[in-house]
Amino acid sequence: MKAKLTKFPIKILTQSLMTAFMVFFFYKILNELFFQYKDLFSNAVRFPLSLFILIILALLSLILAFLYIWHRDIFTNTFPMRQKYKSLCKLAAVIVAAGTSWLILYSPFSQAFDGWWFRSLVLIVTIALISWLLSEDEKQIYTLHGFLAVVIIFSSIYILAGELQSVSSYPLSLGWSEGNRLYDYSLLYGSEIYNYPTDLPIPALISTGRQALWGLPFLLPNISIFVVRLWNVILFSVPYFLLGLFIFARKGQKLEHLILLSLWSFLFIRQGPIYAPLVLAAILVVISRWTPYWLGMILVAIASYYMRDSRFTWVFAPAMWAVLITFLEAEPIYAKTDKQRWLRAILLGGAGIVGMLLPQTIDDALINFLTGKEALVAQAVEATGTSDNFLSVSGISTLISRQPLLWQRLLPNPTYAPGILLGLLIAVGPLIALFIILCKKMLLRFNIWQKLILYGELAAFFVVGLIISVKIGGGGDLHNMDMFLITILITAGLVWHAGGKALILTNKKPSALFLIFLLLVVLLPSLQGVITANRLDIPSKASAIQAVKGIQGVVDEKLPGEILFIDQRQLLAFGDIKNVPLVPEYEKKVLMEMAMADDEGYFSPFIEDMNSHRFALIVSEPLYIYYQGSSHEGGFGSENDLWVKWVSIPILCNYEPIETDTDLKYQLLVPRQNALKDYEQEHCDAFFDEWGK
Repeated sequence: MKAKLTKFPIKILTQSLMTAFMVFFFYKILNELFFQYKDLFSNAVRFPLSLFILIILALLSLILAFLYIWHRDIFTNTFPMRQKYKSLCKLAAVIVAAGTSWLILYSPFSQAFDGWWFRSLVLIVTIALISWLLSEDEKQIYTLHGFLAVVIIFSSIYILAGELQSVSSYPLSLGWSEGNRLYDYSLLYGSEIYNYPTDLPIPALISTGRQALWGLPFLLPNISIFVVRLWNVILFSVPYFLLGLFIFARKGQKLEHLILLSLWSFLFIRQGPIYAPLVLAAILVVISRWTPYWLGMILVAIASYYMRDSRFTWVFAPAMWAVLITFLEAEPIYAKTDKQRWLRAILLGGAGIVGMLLPQTIDDALINFLTGKEALVAQAVEATGTSDNFLSVSGISTLISRQPLLWQRLLPNPTYAPGILLGLLIAVGPLIALFIILCKKMLLRFNIWQKLILYGELAAFFVVGLIISVKIGGGGDLHNMDMFLITILITAGLVWHAGGKALILTNKKPSALFLIFLLLVVLLPSLQGVITANRLDIPSKASAIQAVKGIQGVVDEKLPGEILFIDQRQLLAFGDIKNVPLVPEYEKKVLMEMAMADDEGYFSPFIEDMNSHRFALIVSEPLYIYYQGSSHEGGFGSENDLWVKWVSIPILCNYEPIETDTDLKYQLLVPRQNALKDYEQEHCDAFFDEWGK
């Protein structure tokens, strides 16, 4: 007689696998911690107390995980307490979220959380604890919607805390071009702060639209670098939230849902990230759906006009979004019939075209009202040689072709690990899949015109974004896919209001596929943001202030000779370096832009000025003659090699560093008196032999 087969207990198998994973997780944490503390062990006479505390915390987390896996009923005894002290639980949740953010990003112990495994443990425990604190279900430890809400809220707090690290009075640049960008922002409204003739324009590698927005703090006298950096963080966060607010807002929408959707929009757009002018234009277009025809036309026209001043690739976006919303909105206020949809789409789309054709005099009049420098602004923008001639086919063709396209950056590469295509798939793939599932469940059918508009606009924005992303200098993230990402977000709002809201919030028996994509839509943008929000690791402010004093001393010695600040121009913008006549030429970003274009004509006077020792002192980032190649593991190897060719070699062949600080990232160079090293001489001879031809 055959033995009777018994069904293997799936629950025990699942619990066993989860336990094994937790043991593995704990092992990786211990391994990581001991690796971080290995240098201390050789010098310490006793076991480091901080390491002991971290191991105990990890062990307690492991014990709690085991209890949850094998004896979940223990936690049910806490439900009455959670219900009784709801207000205290909410306060505790806020404290836990803020405390974890401080611990990892700001505290003296933040370095202990640099390891991926231990940081992951802290974040998982934090989210689990906040989820338990905020859950209002009397029978469950967690709920799906509660968990998703907690992930969105905590990720937003953590990411914003990470961004606020840059809000500092630290005088030196916080990144490759951060300081010089602050200098660019100052020129439209604050050019009088520089020692430079007031009747001459100061060129800047930035459009008037972006300069006008980021430069607003410079309308205030004696503005500090702290305030300008705060304004920068605001522009890279608040507009994202507001766009989500206006996309998902509708009469009858619960405030808590609207806030969560707006925070999720913030996380979604940060995957770019996307510049504020385009987001503000999208906000104007979204608002237009609630307005009469005439007001909607004005809003779309303003958005297009502002895009014309901001970036030529954005100029058609407001008109296209206005048409998309008009045709796809489920219950439009001012377009009840197909005929009204067509009329509104034509009028608003046409207004967008008219907006980008409006005369420059409107812009000049506004700037003149604010600054009194109307004529100088136009000259300053054109002086870089990079103004956007978007109405000319030849102008667009020239702009696209003037720099090489690095198509390999579409695939995984050192500059952007996943590559543009995979990165974009991760960012929007789950949301598109969720769209498809929701539309099928809602029996939502698009007519031929709706399909053409939706798919056509997505395809157009996709192609434009890809081409710009693979231009040399790009491809480091998804910010050039900006119009595509915003279109996806607008579509998300339209699907939400067309019936997606009810399916997501009230679906009691969702399919496994539905749950998977819903989780991914929330988790992927949240986790990406959390992973990239690291502690800002810069030298102390005291050392930076001391360095600035040293630079001022060298500057004083070299005056009245010309002093060229290729880098660190924010020191002039905020008065940290005084009594220096501004040399507007050869700004770092302009040099990089022209180097990537291999623009020999631009560099002719630059090389002549270096050969003739025009400048008594040059302030730059540390310069080296070192070619990296396109496969350099640090990324941007192609850009580095062109910088070496056109900038480093002409300078170092004629100037020598008297001070180089790799921690503070600056270098002081004076006309060369000493001989070059052999390898430097070889590069110089090769460059000038080729230049002489």
